[in-house]
Amino acid sequence: SCLGDLEAEAEIIKGYLFNAPSDELLKPLFLKLGQLHEELGQFAQKQVSLENEYQSAITELKAIKTEHDNLFNEKIQFDKQNVQVQLALKAQKVLEEYLELSRAEKINDFKENFLECFNLLIGKQNMVGNANISPSNFNIELLSPMGIPIAKSELSAGERQIYAMAMIWGLAKTSSRALPFIIDTPLGRFDSDHRNNVLENFLSNASHQMIIFSTNTEVDKPYFNQLKPYIAKAYNLEYDSSEGKTVVKEGYFWDILEGNN
Repeated sequence: SCLGDLEAEAEIIKGYLFNAPSDELLKPLFLKLGQLHEELGQFAQKQVSLENEYQSAITELKAIKTEHDNLFNEKIQFDKQNVQVQLALKAQKVLEEYLELSRAEKINDFKENFLECFNLLIGKQNMVGNANISPSNFNIELLSPMGIPIAKSELSAGERQIYAMAMIWGLAKTSSRALPFIIDTPLGRFDSDHRNNVLENFLSNASHQMIIFSTNTEVDKPYFNQLKPYIAKAYNLEYDSSEGKTVVKEGYFWDILEGNN
């Protein structure tokens, strides 16, 4: 019956109670249990701390991965740009080599043109046989036919004028361009031989268009008549002291004077 079952269960519980260990035996166990609970709490806190560290590490790992991906993409772009830079450097090197060769060729062309122009104007045989031109600063050193340097200080005033004319003429010929010339008193420092050379070779041949500023004693009637086939226009610049200005009249000196007579 139910009552009998309850009585039997009560007897079993009484047995457990009578068989329970004493407090002296349980006290160390309870102390150990408390210690274990305390350690369990510490482990729980440590677990939470480790989980937080783990989450932080996951977040940091994601950030590092993102940075890695960005750096990888930047590296790809850098590699592409580096290839372009290397190609540009190679192209620049090729251009520099081309410019060096072109400069050497142009210097050689100018030297030949300069020597030709100088010898045409100087009119002295065997004065200059060659010239050295520096590729760095383009200084010109004249050499005699024997290869002996000719100092520019050894040249007369007229020869230095011819040197300057020959340089300009040589540059114009080397450029292969139709360049106009403007020259002031071109015959002032020359003797008669040099004047004839300049008239025959330079003033009539150096350019398709040449503007000459001269005096009537420099380019006189014989010289003017010698140049006349090459002259398109002649003007006289006469200073009017009463007006305080220069008056431009068409014609050369004696043409104007003869026209006023």
